[in-house]
Amino acid sequence: MHSSTTKRDTSLYVNMTSIAMRHGAPTATIYGAAKGAMDSFTRGATRELAPQIRVNAITPGVILTPFHDRYSTKEKLADIANQTPLEFNGESDHIARAVEFLIENIFMTGETIDINGGLFMR
Repeated sequence: MHSSTTKRDTSLYVNMTSIAMRHGAPTATIYGAAKGAMDSFTRGATRELAPQIRVNAITPGVILTPFHDRYSTKEKLADIANQTPLEFNGESDHIARAVEFLIENIFMTGETIDINGGLFMR
C-alpha cells in the first residue's frame, strides 16, 4: 500500500554496464573503462534527476547472445560457466527480469544490480 506522499509518476533510466568493469578485460580495456564510467554516471544522474527520474544500472555477466556465437568459443563459454557458482551462463531473459524488477520497484534508484550467476559478488 502506498502512502499519499509516495511518488508514483517517475520515469526510469536503466543503464547497462558490464562485468568487465569489475574484473577488467585484458582484451577490452577501453570497453571496461567505459562501462565503469556508466556505473559512475548512474550514481551522479540519480542525484541530479531525482525525484522525477529514477536511474539504475544492470551489470550482466556472460549472457548468451549472438555476440558470443560470433566471438566466443564453446570452450571459453564452458570455462566461464564452470567458474560461475551457478555453473551456467546467463540468457537475455535474466536481464529482462531484472529490468522488470526495476520498473516495478518505485523506491529503488542509484543502484547497480549484478546479474552474473555469482561470478562477481560484493
